[in-house]
Amino acid sequence: MHRDSLLDADILVRRAVAADLDLIKPLCESLDEKEEVYDDIYDATINPESKYLSFIAKVGDNAIGAFVCSKDINLSYYKSHFHI
Repeated sequence: MHRDSLLDADILVRRAVAADLDLIKPLCESLDEKEEVYDDIYDATINPESKYLSFIAKVGDNAIGAFVCSKDINLSYYKSHFHI
């Protein structure tokens, strides 16, 4: 999600937690590799030893997006270009 799309104060992007998994699962349903994508999100959310981080984008109580990125990335770069 590009930072310009976050001009609306109602959109929140944050690290995903276990309670978010029920909101994220329906977002994966239409994907070709839905099980693999959901498993990666699940692992990044639940497993502190995972090499990935998971994030969720919400408007109110509704999940509108989720993403997974490697812990090896330059998170400062993404914070400067995206609102996370």
